[in-house]
Amino acid sequence: MIAHVRQEEAFGCAVACCAMIQGVSYAKARASFGPPGRGFTRDVWQEYLARHGFAVRHLHRIDHLARVEREVWPLSPWADVHLCSVDAGHGMGSHLVVLLRDGTVLDPATDAPRRLADYASVAYMAAVYAIGCGSMRDWAQRTGLIADEVAALEGLTAAWSAFLRLPQDHPDEVGEFRRGLHILQDQVLARPTRRASVELRPTDLPPTPPASPGPDA
Repeated sequence: MIAHVRQEEAFGCAVACCAMIQGVSYAKARASFGPPGRGFTRDVWQEYLARHGFAVRHLHRIDHLARVEREVWPLSPWADVHLCSVDAGHGMGSHLVVLLRDGTVLDPATDAPRRLADYASVAYMAAVYAIGCGSMRDWAQRTGLIADEVAALEGLTAAWSAFLRLPQDHPDEVGEFRRGLHILQDQVLARPTRRASVELRPTDLPPTPPASPGPDA
């Protein structure tokens, strides 16, 4: 059960959301983030979650594989917990909230539970998965991951932790490594979805009707 955490600063929504997901206080999460300034970008809070054993899968209004807008947006929740970037009155993607599987939104700026429909727009939805935690087996069963897929995710998490312990040789290397790691995580996390997808096989298609005879037949 995720406990609601209020943001204690004007631009502290990402800190509060990560605190909810991790199950810690705002002060403890902020100790790692530092002062929020004008707010934290997605790369910052995603790195924070990665360091604490979470993997993230983003989906946007644009289906980047099909290169078209999704017919339905926002999507129905597909994980136990998500982070959603919403317009809470200050522009597209100006605020971060937590979305639960039942559709409840925990907004760090308010006390009352909300729904995504309460916001002017949703920039993206990001499913958050706990990797390498004590409840890994239960979580894997709920999400449909098989043992080797769990092992792959745990290996990626271990690689990320080991990379962060290395001395930094280039200012861009952490960001580039993180982006590459997210691509690999997305590939693993997408496998249960592909298995669960119902696709028409050629034998399932209705028979093709015979062509109509032409006027000279």
